Amino acid sequence: YENEVLYDDEWRALEKEQKNFRYIPTVSRPKAWRGEVGYVQEKLKKFITAPDGKQIYVCGLIPMIEAVQAAAKEIGFDLKQVHFEKYV
Repeated sequence: YENEVLYDDEWRALEKEQKNFRYIPTVSRPKAWRGEVGYVQEKLKKFITAPDGKQIYVCGLIPMIEAVQAAAKEIGFDLKQVHFEKYV
């Protein structure tokens, strides 16, 4: 839900400061959300076409982490480029 997006202001500030950082908040169960809707692994495929010079940082429940890793592999990422923290 959109009310569960953490550190939104901080991520937006970082995006303005860092040219190589892109913040795309995504909500899977929107109510009045106007941003991206769906799951993170779908957004990887939509916004990242090549893994060169990129790193993925993700934290969440184990099934989401595994889905992100699978999507990253499809795009061509080496799993060493995927950094994660699993919630249990």
